Amino acid sequence: MSDTYTAILTNQGLAKIAAAIADATTINLAVIALGDGGGNPVTLNAGQTSLVRQVSASAISSLVYNAETPTQCTVDALFEEDDGGYTIREFGVFDSDGIMIAVGSTPDLPKPTVASGAAIEHIQRVVFDVGNASAVTVEIDANILKATRAWVIDNYSISMLLPGGTTNQIPYKKSNADGDIGWTDQSGDVVYSVNVVEEKQTLSESQTVINLAICSTDGAAVYIGATATTLERLASDQWVATDSDTITLSAPATAGQIALIVQNEPAGQLEFLSTAGHLSEIADQGVAAQQDACANLGLPVNLTALEKTVAQFIMRVGYILTTSDPANPATYYGFGTWEPIVGRVCIGVDPDDPELATSGLTTGWKNITLSASQIPAHAHTQQGTFATEAGGLHSHTTQYQGSQDDDGDNGTDIINSSATSQRTGTRTLSSSTAPAHIHSLTLSGDTSVIGGGESHSNMMPCIAKHIWKRTA
Repeated sequence: MSDTYTAILTNQGLAKIAAAIADATTINLAVIALGDGGGNPVTLNAGQTSLVRQVSASAISSLVYNAETPTQCTVDALFEEDDGGYTIREFGVFDSDGIMIAVGSTPDLPKPTVASGAAIEHIQRVVFDVGNASAVTVEIDANILKATRAWVIDNYSISMLLPGGTTNQIPYKKSNADGDIGWTDQSGDVVYSVNVVEEKQTLSESQTVINLAICSTDGAAVYIGATATTLERLASDQWVATDSDTITLSAPATAGQIALIVQNEPAGQLEFLSTAGHLSEIADQGVAAQQDACANLGLPVNLTALEKTVAQFIMRVGYILTTSDPANPATYYGFGTWEPIVGRVCIGVDPDDPELATSGLTTGWKNITLSASQIPAHAHTQQGTFATEAGGLHSHTTQYQGSQDDDGDNGTDIINSSATSQRTGTRTLSSSTAPAHIHSLTLSGDTSVIGGGESHSNMMPCIAKHIWKRTA
């Protein structure tokens, strides 16, 4: 896939441009065509006379020469939203004789269909050098000239459609001619008018229900009288709109009375919706009018109910409420079934942890006693010396009494404690010879036990609050 935009003049294009320069004629560029390369990236070749696979074409809508490089021209063509369903990989610029003057390649540019929901407008812009600015022209057909949506938005704003005017001025129709708009200073309130619709009926004896054929009850006023000239308007508590086409009188009529129903007149029942008081008239009409206004707007009929509706929308089933109030939330919100969450904090669901993978799972302990496998590996040091020193070869010294024989040899002295002639001396006697050695010492038993095996607190720093979950 190419990752750049490239354009070259074809051999045919070079030849035509050279001929046009030599003959002082011009080449008329007419069309830009798009191709998908037959489903593959393309390699440009000046000898090409056509695209690898052409999928669309559109008339050139503009030609502009570069002011700094007069021989360099730029041509544009618009491909609309409904032209799609392919990937742009190549393009060609053709003259009015169908000769491909320039050919180029692009990165893969998808052009989706409208049905895909991602349709786009595409402007193909081609820049190439023609050697002489007078050799190439474009004849723009006004019948096929098209503007992009972005150009329309940028150039046809309200400021262009309604130019002029100053602060606080408003537009007005200067005449019945289309587009004949002027500006005038705003003075006073805006005046508007509505059509007043009337319906007259003759009532029968004891008649209370009036079925309307022309008017409706919306914004209606009801007048009753013996004749058309003695009509009096009924108060709002003297009749009721049963539905949009039916009025029920609170008192029965007499035979021959005239009923006049007037819709959209200033005295109608919608008078409290006038704009002069910014709806303050609703408050002036009392609670009933306020409730009617709320009902007509699809709102609860009082502020408390409105607050409750909003709270119910926010605190849907599954909602967690943390509060310092020990009371069940249903007692002060007036809705829902709530259950307390006792002795636990909330933690986010973790799909990678089986104990936290699903909302509502419980895990963890306030206090925990470690098992032997949970204690860190360690050793206990024993104190003392448990091996003897080397020994073996040794001598003994003794004292003796006795007489000396004639030769003076102490070795044959006879020890006799009762001899009259005595001599005191020492003699070294050798024990049996033994090699140097050690004595081993084998110990058995455990070191003394330490630790009480008690549990320890596993609780994070926290603050105790009442936690409630809405279950219904």
